[in-house]
Amino acid sequence: MRRKEGAIAWIVLGLIIIRLAMLAAMIAGYPETQYHRGWYLHHGGDQEEYFLIARTLVEEKRISSFRAIGYSLSLIPFLLIYDASTWENILIPAVLFNAFYLFSLSVILMVLMILAVYGRKTTAVLGAGIWVFSPYLLWYGARWISNLRHPGRPWDTPGPKIWMVHQMWANMLSDPLSTFLCILFFCLILHDLRREKGTGLSILIGILAAFSISVRYGNAVLFPAAVLVYLAGRRFRKAFFFLLSVFICMLPLLIYLKLHSLNPFYEINSQGFISYYYGAVQWRNIPINIQYAMQRLPLPLKILFCTAAGVILWGLIRIFKYNRPGGVALFLWIFFFMVFYLSYSSMATDPFRYFMPVYPALIIAFSVAATDLGERLVGFITKQGKEKA
Repeated sequence: MRRKEGAIAWIVLGLIIIRLAMLAAMIAGYPETQYHRGWYLHHGGDQEEYFLIARTLVEEKRISSFRAIGYSLSLIPFLLIYDASTWENILIPAVLFNAFYLFSLSVILMVLMILAVYGRKTTAVLGAGIWVFSPYLLWYGARWISNLRHPGRPWDTPGPKIWMVHQMWANMLSDPLSTFLCILFFCLILHDLRREKGTGLSILIGILAAFSISVRYGNAVLFPAAVLVYLAGRRFRKAFFFLLSVFICMLPLLIYLKLHSLNPFYEINSQGFISYYYGAVQWRNIPINIQYAMQRLPLPLKILFCTAAGVILWGLIRIFKYNRPGGVALFLWIFFFMVFYLSYSSMATDPFRYFMPVYPALIIAFSVAATDLGERLVGFITKQGKEKA
C-alpha cells in the first residue's frame, strides 16, 4: 500500500515538472501564440483594471470599477513587494503564481478528489494526467476542428491559441484563481461530507465560497450547489453554519459596494452605457447558444461531443454508485456552471474560457468512465480468451 502511495506521489511530482516545462516552452514561444512578447501572453486588457483596483485598495481610494475585487486583493502582496507602478512590474510573479504554484496545487487536489469519489489510484493518475495536458489537447483538438471545417486552409485562427493560454493559466487574470478556488471548494466539501461531526470545516468552506464569489460573480453558483450537497448528505447542521459564514463574509463586501455606489449586477458596455450585468444571463440564451454551437461544429465533432457526453454521464453514474454524496457534488458542480454559462449571452465569444471552472469535474467523470470501461473491456477479452482455450 505504501509503495502504491509513493508511486502516485512520484507520478504527481513528474506531472508537475512536465507542467513547468510546458509553461517554459510557451514562454519561449512554443506553440506560437497571438500577442506574445516575453512573459506577456494574451490577456485582453483586463489585467490593467485588476491592477488599478489593487492599487486603489492600497491607497484607500474609491473604486470606480464594476469588476469583482477578489482577484485584485490577491495582487496586493505583489504590488507591495515589488513597489509596482504598472501591471508590467508584477506580471512575472503573477504568472508564476497562477500557472505554476496554483496549478501545481490543483494537480494534487485533482488526485485527492478522484480518490475521494472513486477510490481507484489508476483513475486518479489518469485524471491528473488529462488535467495537466488539457491545454495541448485543447490546442490540437482545435486544429483538428479547423481542418474539418476548412480542409486545406492554413491553420492561423487566433482563437484556439488564446484559449490555450487561458487553460495554461499563464496570465494575470481572475480565471486561474477562480478555477483553483472551485477545485479547492469541492475538494473540501467532499472531505467535510465524510465527517459526521464538527462544523469548523463547513465554516471555512463558507469563507472560501464568499471569497470565490468576490473573485468572479459567476461563482455564486457555488452557494446553492453546496447547500444541496449538504442537504443530500443529511448534514443539516453543516449546511446552516455554511450559510451563516457565507452571509457574514459577504456582508462587508456588499456594504462596501453600497457605500461606493458600486453594483456587481451592472457593468459598463463598450458604448459606455450602464447595462444590467445578469440581464445577459437568461434562460432563453441556452437554446440559442446550443444552436449556435451545433451550426458551427462539423458532423464528426458533433458525434464526438455526444459520445464524450455519454462517457461523462456513465462516469457520473459509476461515481454515484460508489460514493453517492460525491456523485451528487460532482453532478451539481457540472450542472450549475453549465447552466449558468450556457445562459450567458457572451458565452459563444469565448466558450473555453467561460467553462474553465467546470473542466476539472468533467475530467474526473471522464476518467472514472474510462477506467471502468477499460476494466470491463479487459475482463471481456480475458473471458473470451479463456473460453476459447
